[in-house]
Amino acid sequence: MGFGVWDFIVIIVFFVVVLTIGSLAFKKVRTIDDFYLGGRRFGKLLSIAQSFGTGTNAAQLILVAGASYQLGIAGIWYQWYWLFLTPFFWLLAPVYRRMGYVTLADFFQERYGDRVGRSYALVGLLYIIINSGLMLKSIGITIEAITDGKVPFATSIITVSTMIVIYGLTGGLFAAALTDLIQGVITIIFSFIIVPFALARIGGFSALHQQLPANMFDMFAISEVTPFFLIATTINGFVAMAVYPHHMAMMGSAKDELTARIGWVGGTFIKRFITIGWVFTGIFCAVLFPGLGVAERDMAFGLIIKEFIPAGLLGFMIAALLASIMSSCDAYMLSGAALVTQNLSPLFRSEKLKSLLGARIFSIIVLGCSVLFAFFIPSLTDGLKILWRVMALFGIAFWAGILWPKANATGAVASIFSAFFVIMVTGDINGFGLHWSIEKQISAYLPIGLIAMIIGSHFTNRASQNKLKDKVPKSLIVDSVSGRTGLLLLDIFNTKLEKLWSLYKIDIGGVLVSLLIIILLSGLLYLLTIL
Repeated sequence: MGFGVWDFIVIIVFFVVVLTIGSLAFKKVRTIDDFYLGGRRFGKLLSIAQSFGTGTNAAQLILVAGASYQLGIAGIWYQWYWLFLTPFFWLLAPVYRRMGYVTLADFFQERYGDRVGRSYALVGLLYIIINSGLMLKSIGITIEAITDGKVPFATSIITVSTMIVIYGLTGGLFAAALTDLIQGVITIIFSFIIVPFALARIGGFSALHQQLPANMFDMFAISEVTPFFLIATTINGFVAMAVYPHHMAMMGSAKDELTARIGWVGGTFIKRFITIGWVFTGIFCAVLFPGLGVAERDMAFGLIIKEFIPAGLLGFMIAALLASIMSSCDAYMLSGAALVTQNLSPLFRSEKLKSLLGARIFSIIVLGCSVLFAFFIPSLTDGLKILWRVMALFGIAFWAGILWPKANATGAVASIFSAFFVIMVTGDINGFGLHWSIEKQISAYLPIGLIAMIIGSHFTNRASQNKLKDKVPKSLIVDSVSGRTGLLLLDIFNTKLEKLWSLYKIDIGGVLVSLLIIILLSGLLYLLTIL
């Protein structure tokens, strides 16, 4: 079942639809706020679509399927370590919305001063380039495998990047969100489309269990994905989740705080559900195509698509893969450009960079850097672990900044640099370092970074810090004059237990519903492992 004319036509139709959406959205982009935040007017459906589309991409699918090919059910934890953090998304979303910033670097600038803010902007930009590069690399690997090399690795990357630039530059975040709505539906379909075909070929779940070792259906693996790995990555995820650069645009684009909550949590739970399809796709591939090594396991998804999807539908699958990448890369591209034009432009002493023209120019540059990175990162798993470490550097400073009034710039800088030093010493940078596993590194750099934050803030003479902006942002302060309601995440250390429900019904209710969904999803996965 090779790549044919009908497949090519399907892909062309997909590109035409995406470009049409971008051109229609162009009319709504008049200001920087429109370009970066969609005018802050997204409703619940568009917010869910944006959350799901931005947070879901083919790189994750390919990584999870590849890990599950080798490790079994345990491969799911490369994405499901976020599952237990979802209730915190409900609590954190209105914090972003209430801040009213364009970028997260704006928060660090107001809370800790320009130097810390610009440092975050640089690290956030690095994160965006790495993550977008990973996504582009994944699409190149998979499409080359599906088409038997008819569409080379480089051709896929350059084509999809060109499409992102065209519709992303014309319609900004509004165009990205509209395409996310369409691409999200496509992504859900292709996440499960392989399952019935592969299961029928294997002979059902009973035959599946007979052809694979029992440990392939264990929740944890003997190595790589262990309970220690899950605990460490979950804690690291909690620290780092607050400082992913695209989150400010995701929540800031919602029309109100409740919409921001529903959008983030709703889109996230849809992703957790479809991850189950990714896992079993990898496990089915282990039966049908045994023999792939660690270095080749990222090819598993491409192999199984090529085996089962007929002509025409193969084009749909490629369009779906492109959709999942484009729905994430467009948002990252815009967030990266925002960091440059809003937070780094003073370094270039040019106000023109803050214009729409500057935003569009730097969007191209950011995506161009991601394309270059896609050609150099050795594997998707390596890239993911780089991302985990990079963003955790600023996570401690963020949480201290909203929860601890005494936190100051000295503590933030001490925390960032001490954690970075530990990462360098314990890691593996061109042969230098102690070569610790990712979970051991996390258990070292997070405590040391936290201790440095406390010591640096506590022992610094605050009188000498008056020149800096060491203060909780006014937008987060609740008083009788502001008229804003309290948020549990911000008031957790200042609220009496007997007043929790009366003051924070929306917060607590959302958390309870989230916990219920977590239990249901976990139960579903367990039932599927024992069928």
